[in-house]
Amino acid sequence: MTEQHPCRTRTEKALVWTVGRFGELAAVGAPVVIGAFTTSWLDLLSAAIAAVWAAHEIRLHHATRSTRAAVAGTPPRPRLTTTSPDPAPAGEAESTGRKEANA
Repeated sequence: MTEQHPCRTRTEKALVWTVGRFGELAAVGAPVVIGAFTTSWLDLLSAAIAAVWAAHEIRLHHATRSTRAAVAGTPPRPRLTTTSPDPAPAGEAESTGRKEANA
């Protein structure tokens, strides 16, 4: 599918993510469902598993940031500048409207 359609829709991306993470989702979801019918202590287990999973996903996301940017070919973010886009003519003094600058 990826070779034929390099530009996937959001739905396709979500489906691929869900199928790829089925085991992780089941590890979090199963204790919640079982806890709803038996004891609420299993909800704490599910919360702990979810916290570990989220920490792992965040760490993985930060670790692969440069690789994902290189593969995607995204340009670096534009830097903020302090210069005005259209400078004042050479003969006029630039007025910022501030008292300190006009003094």
